[in-house]
Amino acid sequence: MLCRHVVEALRRLRPDIVVTVDPWLPHEAHLDHTRTGRAVAQALLLRGFPRYPTAPEIDAAWRADPGPAVQGLVLYFTREPNLVFDIERARERKHRAIDCYRSQLQGDELRGLHAGLGALERRWAADHSFSHGEALRWLSPAELHVGIA
Repeated sequence: MLCRHVVEALRRLRPDIVVTVDPWLPHEAHLDHTRTGRAVAQALLLRGFPRYPTAPEIDAAWRADPGPAVQGLVLYFTREPNLVFDIERARERKHRAIDCYRSQLQGDELRGLHAGLGALERRWAADHSFSHGEALRWLSPAELHVGIA
């Protein structure tokens, strides 16, 4: 069901790239992360299959004009990054957004998340000319099915 909703959103919004959590992260025990990441990856693959139905009005508009192909899937919280971006200017805003997790984390847990992410951001930037980075994995859509790139 989640995959179908994501396919619908992809057909309606027509993004250039899609970003999700890495569902193949070794030892990830948070099912929301693995299920969401896999559903998004599967939806990116199925988006182009005309016989995969979503809402009729969205499918009709998409069939009439499918728009440009999605260029890639970007995975965050990945063990195998192939891109590291400088986030020095956006870091404060990123951490303010993380504060919105108050339904899941509060107090010491939230402070611990910020501290852990800060350490990762510094480690990801260690081989670069910036102080804080974000490590990502870029996959072409072709890599999402039988590993053909």
